Amino acid sequence: MNDIKVHISGQGGSIYQFIIDFLTPLIKSSIGSAIQQQIQTNVETKINALLMSVPVRQEISKPIVFDIGLLRDPQFSKTSFRLFEAGDSYDSEKPAPCPSDVCPQFKLPEDSIKRMAQVYVSEFVATSIGYAAFQAGLIHAEVTPEMVPSSSPIKLNTAALKSVLPPLAAAYPDRPVYLEINAIAPPSVQFDTKGVNARQELNIAISVDTNVTKVVAVTLKGYYAFPVQVALKDALLTGAIGQITGNWTVTSSTIGDLSTFEPRISFGINFAASIGVTAVNGKLSAGISIPTVSGLDFVDPQITFNDHFFSIDMDMKFNPSSI
Repeated sequence: MNDIKVHISGQGGSIYQFIIDFLTPLIKSSIGSAIQQQIQTNVETKINALLMSVPVRQEISKPIVFDIGLLRDPQFSKTSFRLFEAGDSYDSEKPAPCPSDVCPQFKLPEDSIKRMAQVYVSEFVATSIGYAAFQAGLIHAEVTPEMVPSSSPIKLNTAALKSVLPPLAAAYPDRPVYLEINAIAPPSVQFDTKGVNARQELNIAISVDTNVTKVVAVTLKGYYAFPVQVALKDALLTGAIGQITGNWTVTSSTIGDLSTFEPRISFGINFAASIGVTAVNGKLSAGISIPTVSGLDFVDPQITFNDHFFSIDMDMKFNPSSI
């Protein structure tokens, strides 16, 4: 408050005017403080009411829940305010925190923002989702011959796999093959200036239908490593898996020593995975919505990757008429 004037006239007015002039700085300060306090109280009340309307939990894939609940009170400054959110994921049926050695937390920057809003996302968010999915047993798949598209160059049949595993075709001529895939550890996810890199360790059991029973002929242990491209359009964060690499070793076999065939096996499994990426990317394209409130639109959001985190910078537009 820069200007305030009080004028008193009448009997004794000059004395009172002197007193008022003497007290004017104090009056200005008191009124200014009262107005500032009232504005801040009203703003914080409105912001808190707005934050209460933001959905803090989203179901990613049942029973996995993504939680952005506030870790502590918002931090206000003269030009901005900050929200400290969890970004944690867990099994809603058996909630448990991700261990620090699996999901390390990183200190995020506290730079002054250049646009209306800036969101920092650390590796913790991705590793937490992966750990929750691993604990819930979701990183698991059983691939049957019927699931392989007719257009696929690889068929789950011992005859079709003869070039990769000749001993399997010799032991079980022209029989259906089944794959059971299980994660043996949570996925590893790293952010750097180029984007996202992920790695998943797996066990694969190769079974054959003998027409009498299903026999596990070979078990494998290995990993897939792959980059993930992340994009943001409006309020939807999507992903797409890039080229997959991996290495596989035989851990057990009922059809003899297969060590000399391991390079072929790795090539075959990696090739098959590259075909399956299309289906996985279809699910990833559904994305995760950035939580918002009715009437609030994001304008020109942009993603920037750094070591251990990425940032989303955007402007916002409020449309009360759409509420």
